[in-house]
Amino acid sequence: PVVILAGTGKSFNMMDMNKSILLHQDLGFGPDFVDYDKRISYATAAKHALRYKIRLESLSEEMRILYVAFTRAKEKLIILGTVNSLKSAHARWKNKASDSKSYGTNIHKLPSHHVLRCKNYLDWICSALYQHADGDLLRDIEEAPWSDDRCFAADDSRWCIRLISKQDILKVQKQEDKQDFINEFAFMEDGQSAHSEYKEEIERRLQWEYPYKLMNALPVKITVSEMKRRFDSGYDEQSANLFVPVLVKKPMFMEESRAMSAAEKGTIMHFAMQHLDIALKGKEKLLKQLHSMVEMELLTEEQVKTIDADKILRLLESPLGERMAAAKLYREIPFNMEIGCTEIYTDLDPKEYGHHKVMLQGVIDCYFEEADGLVLIDYKTDFVKDGSEVIRKRYETQIDSYTKALEHITGKKVKERYIYLFYNGEILEM
Repeated sequence: PVVILAGTGKSFNMMDMNKSILLHQDLGFGPDFVDYDKRISYATAAKHALRYKIRLESLSEEMRILYVAFTRAKEKLIILGTVNSLKSAHARWKNKASDSKSYGTNIHKLPSHHVLRCKNYLDWICSALYQHADGDLLRDIEEAPWSDDRCFAADDSRWCIRLISKQDILKVQKQEDKQDFINEFAFMEDGQSAHSEYKEEIERRLQWEYPYKLMNALPVKITVSEMKRRFDSGYDEQSANLFVPVLVKKPMFMEESRAMSAAEKGTIMHFAMQHLDIALKGKEKLLKQLHSMVEMELLTEEQVKTIDADKILRLLESPLGERMAAAKLYREIPFNMEIGCTEIYTDLDPKEYGHHKVMLQGVIDCYFEEADGLVLIDYKTDFVKDGSEVIRKRYETQIDSYTKALEHITGKKVKERYIYLFYNGEILEM
Protein backbone atom coordinates (compact mmCIF):
# COMPACT_ATOMS: atom_id res chain seq x y z
CA PRO A 1 0.00 0.00 0.00
CA VAL A 2 2.72 2.52 0.93
CA VAL A 3 6.19 2.67 -0.62
CA ILE A 4 8.99 4.79 0.84
CA LEU A 5 11.76 5.71 -1.61
CA ALA A 6 14.58 7.18 0.46
CA GLY A 7 18.06 8.47 -0.36
CA THR A 8 17.15 9.89 -3.77
CA GLY A 9 19.73 12.65 -3.31
CA LYS A 10 22.61 10.16 -3.25
CA SER A 11 24.75 10.34 -6.39
CA PHE A 12 24.82 7.46 -8.84
CA ASN A 13 27.82 5.16 -8.49
CA MET A 14 30.03 5.79 -11.53
CA MET A 15 33.33 4.63 -10.03
CA ASP A 16 33.76 1.98 -12.72
CA MET A 17 34.36 4.71 -15.31
CA ASN A 18 37.43 6.02 -13.43
CA LYS A 19 39.56 2.92 -13.92
CA SER A 20 42.66 3.11 -16.10
CA ILE A 21 41.25 0.39 -18.37
CA LEU A 22 37.53 0.08 -19.07
CA LEU A 23 36.04 -3.25 -20.09
CA HIS A 24 32.80 -3.92 -21.95
CA GLN A 25 31.30 -7.25 -22.93
CA ASP A 26 30.50 -6.08 -26.48
CA LEU A 27 32.92 -3.24 -27.25
CA GLY A 28 36.06 -4.76 -25.74
CA PHE A 29 38.45 -2.60 -23.70
CA GLY A 30 39.43 1.05 -23.66
CA PRO A 31 42.79 1.92 -22.04
CA ASP A 32 44.58 5.14 -21.18
CA PHE A 33 47.42 6.24 -23.45
CA VAL A 34 50.69 6.68 -21.58
CA ASP A 35 53.31 9.04 -23.01
CA TYR A 36 56.58 7.96 -21.39
CA ASP A 37 58.56 10.88 -22.83
CA LYS A 38 56.22 13.56 -21.47
CA ARG A 39 55.32 11.41 -18.46
CA ILE A 40 51.60 11.95 -18.91
CA SER A 41 48.58 9.77 -19.61
CA TYR A 42 45.19 10.53 -21.05
CA ALA A 43 42.07 8.67 -22.17
CA THR A 44 41.98 7.28 -25.69
CA ALA A 45 39.06 7.62 -28.07
CA ALA A 46 38.14 3.99 -27.34
CA LYS A 47 38.02 4.73 -23.62
CA HIS A 48 35.77 7.78 -24.18
CA ALA A 49 33.42 5.60 -26.24
CA LEU A 50 33.32 2.91 -23.56
CA ARG A 51 32.87 5.51 -20.83
CA TYR A 52 29.82 6.91 -22.63
CA LYS A 53 28.42 3.42 -23.25
CA ILE A 54 28.95 2.30 -19.63
CA ARG A 55 27.39 5.50 -18.30
CA LEU A 56 24.41 5.05 -20.58
CA GLU A 57 23.90 1.45 -19.43
CA SER A 58 24.35 2.37 -15.75
CA LEU A 59 21.77 5.16 -15.97
CA SER A 60 19.40 2.83 -17.82
CA GLU A 61 19.65 0.36 -14.97
CA GLU A 62 19.09 3.13 -12.41
CA MET A 63 16.03 4.24 -14.35
CA ARG A 64 14.65 0.69 -14.30
CA ILE A 65 15.11 0.60 -10.52
CA LEU A 66 13.32 3.95 -10.19
CA TYR A 67 10.50 2.64 -12.37
CA VAL A 68 10.05 -0.32 -10.02
CA ALA A 69 9.82 2.03 -7.03
CA PHE A 70 7.28 4.23 -8.81
CA THR A 71 4.99 1.39 -9.87
CA ARG A 72 4.71 -0.61 -6.64
CA ALA A 73 2.73 1.76 -4.41
CA LYS A 74 -1.04 1.13 -4.34
CA GLU A 75 -2.06 4.13 -2.21
CA LYS A 76 0.85 6.43 -1.49
CA LEU A 77 4.46 6.95 -2.59
CA ILE A 78 6.77 8.82 -0.20
CA ILE A 79 10.03 10.11 -1.70
CA LEU A 80 12.85 11.50 0.44
CA GLY A 81 16.00 13.22 -0.77
CA THR A 82 18.56 15.74 0.44
CA VAL A 83 20.68 18.37 -1.32
CA ASN A 84 23.71 20.27 -0.03
CA SER A 85 22.60 23.52 -1.62
CA LEU A 86 18.96 24.11 -2.49
CA LYS A 87 19.87 27.12 -4.62
CA SER A 88 22.28 25.26 -6.92
CA ALA A 89 19.95 22.25 -7.10
CA HIS A 90 17.04 24.52 -8.02
CA ALA A 91 19.14 26.04 -10.81
CA ARG A 92 19.76 22.59 -12.29
CA TRP A 93 16.11 21.62 -12.14
CA LYS A 94 14.98 24.89 -13.69
CA ASN A 95 17.55 24.69 -16.47
CA LYS A 96 16.51 21.17 -17.44
CA ALA A 97 12.79 22.00 -17.27
CA SER A 98 13.28 25.08 -19.43
CA ASP A 99 14.73 23.00 -22.23
CA SER A 100 12.01 20.36 -22.15
CA LYS A 101 10.19 19.68 -25.39
CA SER A 102 6.44 19.84 -25.73
CA TYR A 103 4.53 16.86 -27.12
CA GLY A 104 0.92 17.96 -27.16
CA THR A 105 -0.95 20.05 -24.62
CA ASN A 106 0.00 18.33 -21.38
CA ILE A 107 3.15 16.35 -22.23
CA HIS A 108 6.63 17.83 -21.71
CA LYS A 109 9.69 15.64 -22.11
CA LEU A 110 13.18 16.32 -20.80
CA PRO A 111 15.89 16.22 -23.49
CA SER A 112 18.07 13.10 -23.45
CA HIS A 113 21.29 15.05 -22.84
CA HIS A 114 19.79 16.55 -19.68
CA VAL A 115 18.66 13.12 -18.48
CA LEU A 116 22.20 11.77 -18.96
CA ARG A 117 23.73 14.65 -16.98
CA CYS A 118 21.56 14.12 -13.90
CA LYS A 119 23.55 12.97 -10.88
CA ASN A 120 20.83 11.28 -8.84
CA TYR A 121 17.16 10.28 -8.71
CA LEU A 122 16.20 13.63 -7.20
CA ASP A 123 17.43 15.51 -10.30
CA TRP A 124 15.23 13.34 -12.50
CA ILE A 125 12.18 13.65 -10.27
CA CYS A 126 12.37 17.37 -9.50
CA SER A 127 13.18 18.34 -13.10
CA ALA A 128 9.95 16.64 -14.14
CA LEU A 129 7.94 18.02 -11.19
CA TYR A 130 9.09 21.52 -12.10
CA GLN A 131 6.63 21.31 -15.02
CA HIS A 132 3.83 19.62 -13.05
CA ALA A 133 0.71 21.46 -11.94
CA ASP A 134 1.55 20.61 -8.30
CA GLY A 135 5.13 21.88 -8.60
CA ASP A 136 4.43 25.46 -7.42
CA LEU A 137 6.64 25.05 -4.34
CA LEU A 138 9.62 24.12 -6.50
CA ARG A 139 9.05 26.97 -8.90
CA ASP A 140 8.68 29.48 -6.02
CA ILE A 141 12.08 28.67 -4.51
CA GLU A 142 13.54 31.53 -6.55
CA GLU A 143 11.90 34.90 -6.18
CA ALA A 144 12.01 35.62 -9.90
CA PRO A 145 9.04 33.93 -11.61
CA TRP A 146 9.57 31.23 -14.19
CA SER A 147 9.46 32.89 -17.59
CA ASP A 148 7.99 29.84 -19.33
CA ASP A 149 4.29 30.39 -20.00
CA ARG A 150 3.54 26.86 -21.17
CA CYS A 151 0.60 24.88 -19.82
CA PHE A 152 1.76 22.67 -16.95
CA ALA A 153 1.25 18.94 -17.19
CA ALA A 154 -2.13 18.22 -15.60
CA ASP A 155 -2.10 14.45 -15.41
CA ASP A 156 -3.87 12.25 -12.86
CA SER A 157 -0.98 12.13 -10.40
CA ARG A 158 -1.12 14.31 -7.30
CA TRP A 159 2.01 15.52 -5.54
CA CYS A 160 2.43 17.08 -2.12
CA ILE A 161 5.88 18.67 -1.94
CA ARG A 162 7.56 19.65 1.33
CA LEU A 163 10.87 21.48 1.80
CA ILE A 164 12.45 20.80 5.20
CA SER A 165 15.63 22.57 6.22
CA LYS A 166 18.34 21.24 8.48
CA GLN A 167 17.37 23.78 11.14
CA ASP A 168 13.78 22.46 11.20
CA ILE A 169 15.04 18.92 11.82
CA LEU A 170 17.38 20.05 14.60
CA LYS A 171 14.55 22.01 16.21
CA VAL A 172 12.27 18.98 16.22
CA GLN A 173 15.08 16.84 17.60
CA LYS A 174 15.64 19.25 20.50
CA GLN A 175 11.93 19.19 21.31
CA GLU A 176 11.91 15.39 21.32
CA ASP A 177 14.99 15.26 23.55
CA LYS A 178 13.37 17.70 25.93
CA GLN A 179 10.16 15.66 26.06
CA ASP A 180 12.17 12.47 26.69
CA PHE A 181 13.87 14.20 29.63
CA ILE A 182 10.49 15.30 31.03
CA ASN A 183 9.09 11.78 30.72
CA GLU A 184 12.14 10.27 32.40
CA PHE A 185 11.96 12.80 35.23
CA ALA A 186 8.25 12.09 35.73
CA PHE A 187 9.02 8.37 35.89
CA MET A 188 11.66 8.95 38.55
CA GLU A 189 9.24 11.08 40.60
CA ASP A 190 6.16 8.87 40.36
CA GLY A 191 7.88 5.49 40.16
CA GLN A 192 5.64 4.58 37.25
CA SER A 193 5.14 5.71 33.69
CA ALA A 194 2.06 6.00 31.56
CA HIS A 195 1.74 3.23 29.02
CA SER A 196 0.71 3.66 25.44
CA GLU A 197 -2.66 2.36 24.37
CA TYR A 198 -0.76 0.01 22.05
CA LYS A 199 1.27 -1.56 24.88
CA GLU A 200 -0.51 -4.91 24.81
CA GLU A 201 -0.36 -5.15 21.02
CA ILE A 202 3.35 -4.29 20.96
CA GLU A 203 4.10 -6.89 23.62
CA ARG A 204 2.04 -9.48 21.76
CA ARG A 205 3.98 -8.91 18.58
CA LEU A 206 7.41 -8.80 20.18
CA GLN A 207 6.79 -11.90 22.28
CA TRP A 208 5.29 -13.91 19.41
CA GLU A 209 7.07 -17.16 18.65
CA TYR A 210 6.95 -19.18 15.46
CA PRO A 211 4.79 -22.24 16.31
CA TYR A 212 6.91 -24.61 14.20
CA LYS A 213 10.36 -23.39 15.24
CA LEU A 214 11.56 -26.97 15.74
CA MET A 215 11.17 -27.51 11.98
CA ASN A 216 13.84 -24.88 11.30
CA ALA A 217 16.53 -27.26 12.54
CA LEU A 218 15.23 -30.30 10.64
CA PRO A 219 16.48 -31.19 7.13
CA VAL A 220 14.03 -31.23 4.25
CA LYS A 221 15.70 -34.36 2.82
CA ILE A 222 17.17 -37.38 4.60
CA THR A 223 18.76 -40.57 3.29
CA VAL A 224 17.76 -44.07 4.37
CA SER A 225 21.23 -44.62 5.85
CA GLU A 226 20.93 -41.48 7.95
CA MET A 227 17.47 -42.53 9.02
CA LYS A 228 18.84 -45.92 10.17
CA ARG A 229 21.54 -44.22 12.24
CA ARG A 230 18.92 -42.08 13.97
CA PHE A 231 17.07 -45.20 15.11
CA ASP A 232 20.26 -46.91 16.28
CA SER A 233 20.83 -46.82 20.00
CA GLY A 234 23.53 -44.40 21.05
CA TYR A 235 22.98 -42.07 18.10
CA ASP A 236 24.20 -38.59 19.00
CA GLU A 237 23.04 -35.89 16.60
CA GLN A 238 25.57 -33.37 17.92
CA SER A 239 28.45 -35.81 17.40
CA ALA A 240 27.16 -36.70 13.93
CA ASN A 241 27.16 -33.04 12.90
CA LEU A 242 30.74 -32.66 14.09
CA PHE A 243 32.02 -35.30 11.68
CA VAL A 244 34.58 -33.85 9.28
CA PRO A 245 35.59 -35.91 6.23
CA VAL A 246 39.27 -36.70 5.87
CA LEU A 247 40.87 -34.82 3.01
CA VAL A 248 43.13 -36.78 0.67
CA LYS A 249 46.46 -34.99 0.46
CA LYS A 250 47.23 -36.27 -3.04
CA PRO A 251 44.97 -37.14 -5.98
CA MET A 252 44.45 -40.88 -6.48
CA PHE A 253 46.45 -40.97 -9.73
CA MET A 254 49.51 -39.55 -7.91
CA GLU A 255 49.45 -42.12 -5.13
CA GLU A 256 51.60 -45.19 -5.76
CA SER A 257 49.56 -47.38 -3.45
CA ARG A 258 46.59 -46.72 -1.24
CA ALA A 259 44.59 -49.21 0.77
CA MET A 260 40.89 -49.32 0.01
CA SER A 261 38.60 -48.42 2.91
CA ALA A 262 35.72 -50.68 3.92
CA ALA A 263 33.23 -48.18 2.46
CA GLU A 264 35.08 -48.13 -0.88
CA LYS A 265 35.21 -51.93 -1.01
CA GLY A 266 31.48 -52.03 -0.34
CA THR A 267 30.81 -49.59 -3.17
CA ILE A 268 32.91 -51.72 -5.55
CA MET A 269 31.03 -54.87 -4.55
CA HIS A 270 27.67 -53.17 -5.12
CA PHE A 271 28.87 -51.94 -8.52
CA ALA A 272 29.91 -55.45 -9.53
CA MET A 273 26.58 -56.91 -8.39
CA GLN A 274 24.79 -54.27 -10.46
CA HIS A 275 26.55 -55.22 -13.74
CA LEU A 276 27.12 -58.96 -13.42
CA ASP A 277 25.13 -61.40 -15.53
CA ILE A 278 23.97 -63.69 -12.73
CA ALA A 279 22.64 -66.26 -15.18
CA LEU A 280 26.24 -67.30 -16.01
CA LYS A 281 27.31 -69.89 -13.45
CA GLY A 282 30.76 -70.89 -12.30
CA LYS A 283 33.76 -69.09 -10.87
CA GLU A 284 35.63 -68.91 -14.18
CA LYS A 285 32.75 -67.14 -15.91
CA LEU A 286 32.39 -64.81 -12.96
CA LEU A 287 36.09 -63.86 -13.02
CA LYS A 288 35.90 -63.38 -16.77
CA GLN A 289 33.05 -60.91 -16.31
CA LEU A 290 35.03 -58.98 -13.67
CA HIS A 291 38.07 -58.72 -15.96
CA SER A 292 35.86 -57.57 -18.83
CA MET A 293 34.82 -54.65 -16.61
CA VAL A 294 38.48 -53.68 -16.44
CA GLU A 295 38.78 -53.80 -20.22
CA MET A 296 35.68 -51.61 -20.50
CA GLU A 297 37.26 -49.26 -17.93
CA LEU A 298 34.35 -49.69 -15.53
CA LEU A 299 36.73 -50.87 -12.80
CA THR A 300 40.49 -50.82 -12.27
CA GLU A 301 42.75 -53.82 -11.61
CA GLU A 302 43.18 -52.70 -8.01
CA GLN A 303 39.44 -52.49 -7.50
CA VAL A 304 38.79 -55.94 -8.98
CA LYS A 305 41.38 -57.43 -6.60
CA THR A 306 39.23 -56.32 -3.64
CA ILE A 307 36.25 -58.39 -4.90
CA ASP A 308 35.97 -61.88 -3.40
CA ALA A 309 34.37 -63.98 -6.15
CA ASP A 310 33.58 -66.81 -3.73
CA LYS A 311 31.30 -64.52 -1.69
CA ILE A 312 29.32 -63.64 -4.81
CA LEU A 313 29.12 -67.29 -5.86
CA ARG A 314 27.61 -68.27 -2.51
CA LEU A 315 24.66 -66.00 -3.23
CA LEU A 316 24.28 -66.93 -6.91
CA GLU A 317 24.43 -70.69 -6.19
CA SER A 318 21.94 -70.47 -3.31
CA PRO A 319 18.19 -71.14 -3.73
CA LEU A 320 17.63 -67.37 -3.56
CA GLY A 321 20.21 -66.86 -6.32
CA GLU A 322 18.44 -69.44 -8.49
CA ARG A 323 15.19 -67.50 -8.07
CA MET A 324 16.99 -64.26 -8.97
CA ALA A 325 18.29 -65.81 -12.21
CA ALA A 326 14.88 -67.21 -13.16
CA ALA A 327 12.91 -64.00 -12.53
CA LYS A 328 12.96 -60.47 -13.95
CA LEU A 329 15.67 -58.70 -11.96
CA TYR A 330 15.98 -55.01 -11.11
CA ARG A 331 19.14 -53.57 -9.52
CA GLU A 332 20.24 -50.26 -7.98
CA ILE A 333 16.85 -48.53 -8.06
CA PRO A 334 17.03 -44.93 -6.75
CA PHE A 335 13.96 -43.36 -5.20
CA ASN A 336 12.70 -40.18 -3.55
CA MET A 337 9.62 -40.49 -1.37
CA GLU A 338 7.73 -38.03 0.78
CA ILE A 339 6.98 -39.23 4.32
CA GLY A 340 5.71 -37.65 7.51
CA CYS A 341 8.45 -36.08 9.62
CA THR A 342 7.11 -37.77 12.76
CA GLU A 343 8.07 -41.14 11.24
CA ILE A 344 11.72 -40.08 11.55
CA TYR A 345 11.61 -37.69 14.47
CA THR A 346 9.47 -39.65 16.87
CA ASP A 347 9.87 -37.09 19.67
CA LEU A 348 7.69 -34.58 17.77
CA ASP A 349 4.00 -34.31 18.57
CA PRO A 350 2.03 -36.01 15.74
CA LYS A 351 -0.93 -33.67 16.23
CA GLU A 352 1.22 -30.57 15.79
CA TYR A 353 3.78 -31.77 13.25
CA GLY A 354 1.99 -34.69 11.59
CA HIS A 355 1.19 -32.73 8.41
CA HIS A 356 4.82 -31.75 7.80
CA LYS A 357 6.66 -33.86 5.23
CA VAL A 358 10.31 -34.89 4.73
CA MET A 359 11.85 -36.18 1.50
CA LEU A 360 13.36 -39.66 1.98
CA GLN A 361 16.11 -40.61 -0.46
CA GLY A 362 17.70 -44.01 -1.00
CA VAL A 363 18.79 -46.74 -3.43
CA ILE A 364 17.30 -50.25 -3.44
CA ASP A 365 20.07 -52.79 -4.06
CA CYS A 366 18.00 -55.43 -5.80
CA TYR A 367 14.52 -56.85 -6.24
CA PHE A 368 12.90 -59.34 -8.57
CA GLU A 369 9.33 -60.05 -9.56
CA GLU A 370 7.52 -63.35 -9.33
CA ALA A 371 3.94 -64.24 -10.11
CA ASP A 372 2.60 -63.56 -6.64
CA GLY A 373 4.66 -60.50 -5.69
CA LEU A 374 8.05 -58.85 -5.31
CA VAL A 375 11.15 -60.07 -3.46
CA LEU A 376 13.45 -57.43 -1.98
CA ILE A 377 17.16 -58.09 -1.39
CA ASP A 378 19.61 -55.82 0.39
CA TYR A 379 23.37 -56.47 0.41
CA LYS A 380 25.60 -55.88 3.44
CA THR A 381 29.32 -55.96 2.75
CA ASP A 382 30.63 -54.85 6.15
CA PHE A 383 31.58 -57.22 8.93
CA VAL A 384 28.80 -57.68 11.47
CA LYS A 385 29.79 -59.52 14.62
CA ASP A 386 26.33 -59.59 16.18
CA GLY A 387 23.84 -62.40 15.84
CA SER A 388 21.05 -62.65 13.32
CA GLU A 389 18.37 -61.19 15.58
CA VAL A 390 20.48 -58.12 16.36
CA ILE A 391 21.16 -57.57 12.66
CA ARG A 392 17.46 -57.87 11.83
CA LYS A 393 16.60 -55.30 14.47
CA ARG A 394 19.35 -52.95 13.34
CA TYR A 395 18.24 -52.89 9.70
CA GLU A 396 14.51 -53.21 10.25
CA THR A 397 13.83 -49.49 9.73
CA GLN A 398 15.91 -49.42 6.55
CA ILE A 399 14.21 -52.47 5.04
CA ASP A 400 10.78 -51.09 5.97
CA SER A 401 11.61 -47.87 4.13
CA TYR A 402 12.73 -49.81 1.04
CA THR A 403 9.55 -51.88 1.19
CA LYS A 404 7.31 -48.85 1.43
CA ALA A 405 9.14 -47.11 -1.44
CA LEU A 406 9.08 -50.18 -3.67
CA GLU A 407 5.37 -50.76 -3.16
CA HIS A 408 4.71 -47.08 -3.84
CA ILE A 409 6.79 -47.13 -7.06
CA THR A 410 5.49 -50.39 -8.51
CA GLY A 411 2.03 -50.56 -6.99
CA LYS A 412 2.71 -54.23 -6.15
CA LYS A 413 3.05 -56.11 -2.86
CA VAL A 414 6.47 -57.03 -1.48
CA LYS A 415 5.99 -60.61 -0.33
CA GLU A 416 9.53 -61.43 0.89
CA ARG A 417 12.50 -59.44 2.14
CA TYR A 418 16.08 -60.66 2.58
CA ILE A 419 19.44 -59.35 3.74
CA TYR A 420 22.52 -61.05 2.30
CA LEU A 421 25.70 -60.80 4.41
CA PHE A 422 28.71 -61.06 2.10
CA TYR A 423 31.19 -61.62 4.92
CA ASN A 424 29.74 -65.02 5.93
CA GLY A 425 27.27 -65.84 3.15
CA GLU A 426 24.24 -65.82 5.46
CA ILE A 427 20.80 -64.96 4.09
CA LEU A 428 18.49 -63.36 6.66
CA GLU A 429 14.77 -63.23 6.04
CA MET A 430 13.18 -60.06 7.41
